[in-house]
Amino acid sequence: MLEENDKLPSPMVRIDKRLLLFSTLKRSAATVVEYPFECIKNRYQALPSTSLLQVAHSSYKCYGIRGFYDGFTPNLAKKFPVLFFRWSMILELPSYYKELLKTKANGYILDLYANNLAALTIASLETPLAAPFDTCKLDFIINRKSNYSLFNYLKDNNKLKQHVKGIRAFYLKEIFGWSSFLTVTNIGRKYIKDNGNDPVHFKQLISLSLLCGITNAVTVTPWDVVRNHLQRYKEKEYTSLKPVIKEIYTKFGGRGFFAGCSIRATQLTIATAASIPIMEAYEKERVGKSNHNAY
Repeated sequence: MLEENDKLPSPMVRIDKRLLLFSTLKRSAATVVEYPFECIKNRYQALPSTSLLQVAHSSYKCYGIRGFYDGFTPNLAKKFPVLFFRWSMILELPSYYKELLKTKANGYILDLYANNLAALTIASLETPLAAPFDTCKLDFIINRKSNYSLFNYLKDNNKLKQHVKGIRAFYLKEIFGWSSFLTVTNIGRKYIKDNGNDPVHFKQLISLSLLCGITNAVTVTPWDVVRNHLQRYKEKEYTSLKPVIKEIYTKFGGRGFFAGCSIRATQLTIATAASIPIMEAYEKERVGKSNHNAY
């Protein structure tokens, strides 16, 4: 139990501003490089009967280099509102929930609960902010609305109604995505350190990143496919996700739910490899401050 004078750690403070700014700028720059892969992946998921190479070739042949950046503006708009507090939540929420739950569980079970609660919190906060822009991005990519300005798109009443249609699939995608990322990176790093390897070495970083990328791709890609299917056939009035899932299975079989899985695994492997050193640097800084305050 917490003593009277003990305080729970705040999940939104104590982040070094320089680290936060560096992480935000790094992620923004990475978006420019990785976006063409995101564009190809979304087009492929909307029509899994083709191949990735066919999608990439037809995109370039029809639209040129610009075709790989359809929806880039709404994609940036989707990331911008959440970038300022995302790293605060990634770095602090697991510790916050561990403090809350430390009398209920311990060891790796405590870590599992804390990381999954953190994932649910991040997904719940990000979904209402990011989902409308994500829908806009998908429409630009899949239905070639790139000549339509973001402002006009968002103020169009008919299209605003479409944002609600895929929000459940987007929310599930966010929950599974954050759960796999936080669980694998935090528990994986703890396991490595418990076995006498601190800090995480390069080979362990690569192995952990690959594990995170594969786990994330397997759990998230099906909801990505459902989300893209809803956007491609947005004129249909689906009452739930069940008929959408049934329709995808009827048309493409079980493999249809994993269209673009390899691209997502690659994206998340690279993103995790870039994120772990930041998480390690933050933990080192936090331990240093804790030791300093103890004296």
